[in-house]
Amino acid sequence: MLTLLVINMLTLAFNIHLVEAESAKLYVNPATVFALPSETFKVDIKIADVVNLFSWQVNMSFNSNVLTFVNVTEGDFLKMQPEGTQGYKRVEEGWVLFSWITVGPHPGVNGSGTLATVEFRVKAIGESVLNITDPLTKLIHMFLPPVPPGQPEYEYIPYTAENGFFTSGILLNPLDVEVDVGSIHFRGEIAEFYILVSSMGRPVNASISATLYYSNGTLHEDLSASKELIATGLYRVPYTIPLDAPAGTYILVVNADFCTRKGVSLKSFLLSPTLTGLNAWLIDVHGDIATIKTDLVTIKVSLEAINTTLVSVEGNIVTIETDIGFIKTDLEVIKARISATDGNIATIQTTLGTINGTITGIQDDIATIKTDIGDIKTVLDGWTGGTTSSIVTSLGTFQVLVLTTSTLEGSIAFSDNVLTVSLSGPSGTTGTTNVVIPKQLVAGIESSIDKIAVTIDDRQVAFTYVEQLYAYMLSITYTHSSHTMKIYIAGLPPTLPPWTLYIIAAAIIVFAASSSMVIYIRKIRKLTNR
Repeated sequence: MLTLLVINMLTLAFNIHLVEAESAKLYVNPATVFALPSETFKVDIKIADVVNLFSWQVNMSFNSNVLTFVNVTEGDFLKMQPEGTQGYKRVEEGWVLFSWITVGPHPGVNGSGTLATVEFRVKAIGESVLNITDPLTKLIHMFLPPVPPGQPEYEYIPYTAENGFFTSGILLNPLDVEVDVGSIHFRGEIAEFYILVSSMGRPVNASISATLYYSNGTLHEDLSASKELIATGLYRVPYTIPLDAPAGTYILVVNADFCTRKGVSLKSFLLSPTLTGLNAWLIDVHGDIATIKTDLVTIKVSLEAINTTLVSVEGNIVTIETDIGFIKTDLEVIKARISATDGNIATIQTTLGTINGTITGIQDDIATIKTDIGDIKTVLDGWTGGTTSSIVTSLGTFQVLVLTTSTLEGSIAFSDNVLTVSLSGPSGTTGTTNVVIPKQLVAGIESSIDKIAVTIDDRQVAFTYVEQLYAYMLSITYTHSSHTMKIYIAGLPPTLPPWTLYIIAAAIIVFAASSSMVIYIRKIRKLTNR
């Protein structure tokens, strides 16, 4: 392999002389580099205003107590030669020699560009010159054959060199500490404090202590063990503020230590005892952590820590009482869903607990459920139904509620104490219909649960019922088809026994025969009188 390591040998074997021309410029870019221990950095070896560069060689020295050589890669200046280039590298303690030469008899390259990129790793705090002004650093021009006898084949290209400089900067620049704690926090809140440590505008990982003081200077809590590194130089300190923490001003003091440098910063915040009066809304729940938005800030709290109790509901808006004040939210936010039904008794599951209530109405699959904290409307999965219009009796005005797993065809009719429902469903499947009849309605029409009867397509069927405090809940099961179901609240109308029908038929026959005889006799008399 032909390498520029033999450049000095060529000067002995051939008549090589220095080019009498304007100098090129060889330099390290960037000229000054800053990095921290364990970090790596790269610098480029640049050339400017060179003419006929065929090959080159750089011997770079550096402070091996501070830096370690990692690698060198060729730049693009000579790389586009027709047959490419060949390179060489030699590494020793405190210096590295590297070179590239054009392959084949091709003209050199003119202009400016990058010869190579050198990578170092920082071993320790300190400084180093990235020195390229060395006798072994050479730029070469080759004369293309045929070369006349007595004329040199190579010649050196004159240049000026500019070294680079590295520093860790620790001894020259301060350690900066920034703290962000927010302006106001609340009891029970999971507060998040952030700390940024930097030097010369670059983040650094430092030793951190974080201490929370009360406004009178009393130590409140050491938060150092809670810190979390989330990015270089950036720390998060989560802190759940106790429910019994005194209201007032708190101060977070942060001390940072990095490579013998120290920094300190502080930030204060106000602790408010309550959310009441701040238009607090629960906007999200993830596990036990709730996000609450107020007129001032958005906070996170543990639901278990603040002891939530549902106290009222109006439409879709729920009011929640907590240890830190009253909060409002939407039923959707707390994921209010009917988790179980037993007739018209429903259990509503929310992220804040369960609510029991009575289904008092249903329109399609939306049920109205009466609870101790108000009426709740929510989806009743798998059921549809409806209610009758008002039924007036001597004991008051009532409605009958129908819940069904079938498809309800048309409206629910009530006439002459008979409830009529048209139902349908997929053939071969089973349907269930629950009918909730107020007890006072039954009593108002002078009936009883024992008298109530149910027919499907005019055939009487059996049913089961549950007696509740204020109503009877009838349950009827059947095979799906198109059906007409009737519930006779006052009982089935009376039917005549079979023998009664025979008597009526005989009487009709006798009456018909008698009528015929009378008519016949009258005709005979008329004929005789003539």
